[in-house]
Amino acid sequence: MRASAVIAIVLTVATVGWMLSGRIVGERTEPQHSAPGSGETADPSPRVRVERIRARSHPVAIMVRGRTEASRRVDVRAETDGRIVEIGASRGSAVAKGDLLARLAVEERRAKIEEYRARLRLRQIHYEATEALAKKGLSSKEALATAKADIDAAKAAVQQVEVEIDRTRLRAPFDGVLLEGHAEIGGYLKKGDHFGRIIDLDPVLFVGSVTERTVAWLRPGLAAVARSLDGQTVRGTLKYIAPSADLAARTYRIEVEAENPQYRIREGLTADITIEVETRMAHFVTPALLTLADDGAIGLKTVDERNRVRFRPVEIVEDTTEGVWLAGLPDQVRVITVGQDFVVAGQVVEPVDSDDDGPDTGIPATASPVPAGPVDAADPASDDPGTPSAATAAVPRSAS
Repeated sequence: MRASAVIAIVLTVATVGWMLSGRIVGERTEPQHSAPGSGETADPSPRVRVERIRARSHPVAIMVRGRTEASRRVDVRAETDGRIVEIGASRGSAVAKGDLLARLAVEERRAKIEEYRARLRLRQIHYEATEALAKKGLSSKEALATAKADIDAAKAAVQQVEVEIDRTRLRAPFDGVLLEGHAEIGGYLKKGDHFGRIIDLDPVLFVGSVTERTVAWLRPGLAAVARSLDGQTVRGTLKYIAPSADLAARTYRIEVEAENPQYRIREGLTADITIEVETRMAHFVTPALLTLADDGAIGLKTVDERNRVRFRPVEIVEDTTEGVWLAGLPDQVRVITVGQDFVVAGQVVEPVDSDDDGPDTGIPATASPVPAGPVDAADPASDDPGTPSAATAAVPRSAS
């Protein structure tokens, strides 16, 4: 055999052997894939950071923007004619019940009462004489009765003038503050003329309007907190809920009554009214943990006892500057705090607790406003890890 043929055969055998050896090595090093549907994979599960949180008692409140009003107000008017000769209280001053606000001139009323008193004394003398004669049988019963009627008429005339004189003194009907409309000395008031207005600021009212949906949650006696724009905060009680809606705005007037000693809170201040409707179990988290489902539902991504990701829809009970209060979650739950945007419902993950002091996982730590609670209990959810639990009925949080 020629040398060239031998060399060709050797090269061919070497080439085929080299090709076969590469195929065998490739088969040995090729990763083994699990059968479809087995639920296992050789790829490592993604790591996510989780935090254990538990529900806490939280008062559910309705917030209303309102204003302050006096609990009582009355217009002080003259009850008789007369010229103002004395002012007992200035505008803006606090007055007590019965305090003198102004005094009108008595003028001819003084003379008139002296005349009526003299007439009364004369009628009394006439009655006594008639009574003495009647005892002796020299006067009839009719004459005695007439004398008695004359005395009663004279007494009524005196009392009428006394009432007129008393009406010349304008007095405060209750404790309060004297407002605008104040007259001056020398001014003349006729019967029914306006002198001033008195308002009662203790207690003070915080009034607002709630919508048709919100009014169903309210009842008299609920605790409330009112905070004015100048920083004053007082606690009060819901005293009044309008039984009829305002026809134009379709809202219902509410009134919260609060103590206001020394009239620290003025009338007409803008205030935020918070009415505590009920107490609910809720979770407090940072808003950054909230995610959206494909259908637009707001929720959290959690990890169950099998380390599977679950999307749980939530109800926002209250939104504060520090975080949000959520309802619709189990009492205890593990929430994904880092990595929730890179996993989907039903995916198996490797959870790392936020308080884990083990080796570095490469996941940055994040602060959470909720302290770590007890270890998450077994979740009684369905076998389908992608099935969200239904959220509870919403409670209105605010009203315009």
